[in-house]
Amino acid sequence: MVEKKIKTTLYLSEEHYKHAMKLIKSGVAKDLRSLIEKLLDLDKYTGITGWSEGIFYYGPRRIGIITQETFSGILQSLEPEKKYRVGRDVGYKSRITMSFLAPPPEGAALNSKDEALRLLLELSRRSGWGNFRIHGNILIMFNPLVAEAEFIRGYLEGYLNGLIDGELEVIEVYASRLTYRIPHFK
Repeated sequence: MVEKKIKTTLYLSEEHYKHAMKLIKSGVAKDLRSLIEKLLDLDKYTGITGWSEGIFYYGPRRIGIITQETFSGILQSLEPEKKYRVGRDVGYKSRITMSFLAPPPEGAALNSKDEALRLLLELSRRSGWGNFRIHGNILIMFNPLVAEAEFIRGYLEGYLNGLIDGELEVIEVYASRLTYRIPHFK
């Protein structure tokens, strides 16, 4: 199916035009059209245009943006078992939100592994937590927001609740990659 293109004229303030050109020169996009398309796609997955004077809603949920260092500092103050429990609770609640924001395609009968992959892809697109890959029973998280293996293990178990049996096993922990073994999919 060929996507219909619509030709339009766009008027920008000088300030916005200069900022757009700066983004293009920095490599964010190759031209103005691709920059606008990228920003619209970003809004489609994050709802970023909902930001207003320090208040940001993403669907029905209010979002607060904190730095990676702040988030990591909060987690480092917790004992490992507490990190896991907090992660599991937060992951379960994130799954509920994601089910609202990105329901499965209508009429789709996905097996648990395909549904897990779909949910992890949506998490990557919409949250900034990191990027996920599943190879057999190995789940790899690239560029995690925080490399707190027990928190992320709990988060993923809560998020994938009902799709996997048993607990994830931590295999590797690096600042740029976390690797877990999935016991098996339901």
